[in-house]
Amino acid sequence: MGTHPWLNGLQLAGCVIRPPTPGDIVRKSTLLSLLLAGIFVGTSRGQPEGDIPSDFRLREMLQVIDQRGGEHKKLISLGSKLFPAYQRILAAPDINHTEQSGIYAALAEVNGDRSQFLDHAVSGLASRSDRVQFSAVILVKQIGSAREAAPVVALLWDTDPVTKHVAADTLRVIGDRRTVDALQIWLNVPANQQNRQLFDHVTKCRNDLFDRVERERKAAPPKK
Repeated sequence: MGTHPWLNGLQLAGCVIRPPTPGDIVRKSTLLSLLLAGIFVGTSRGQPEGDIPSDFRLREMLQVIDQRGGEHKKLISLGSKLFPAYQRILAAPDINHTEQSGIYAALAEVNGDRSQFLDHAVSGLASRSDRVQFSAVILVKQIGSAREAAPVVALLWDTDPVTKHVAADTLRVIGDRRTVDALQIWLNVPANQQNRQLFDHVTKCRNDLFDRVERERKAAPPKK
């Protein structure tokens, strides 16, 4: 196969330009493929680094965590590997209620030391979103202590009966002797006795907590 006459011996700035050989074409095609692959990998916001999704992709996954499908399983399986990303997203000024509650819900299902998220969860108790409050109080139940009981007690006066139900159960787990009194105060209010199912649940939580506190008191070494 011939070449164009103007390519043969053409000089430009002292350099001879020759027609490309088959080897040149192969090398350039390979190089172009590598470059394009690098460009697309580097610019794709949803491309994971190893097993870890990008923050952008993770926020997309949090939007559908309630559906308990593949995205839900992926978040749970990654466990503590996502903790740094969760911290960044929780600190983002544009975080929405679905993302916030999704993080709390995911943390409630993974193992590991989650104490770094306790302050975030307590702040979530003050959210105007029922879903954020609900997921936050479940997380506080798992990683909180009696120090966090006061804001949980406040949820007993919330308008959502489901939130009240979960709050009482959380206090049963993390509460102390003062929490027993707080639950009794709630039980003594006539208006709180209208919903009998909720009233009976709070009563049981109060009694269970009282029994636990008494067991701990009796098991404690005598004070000198």
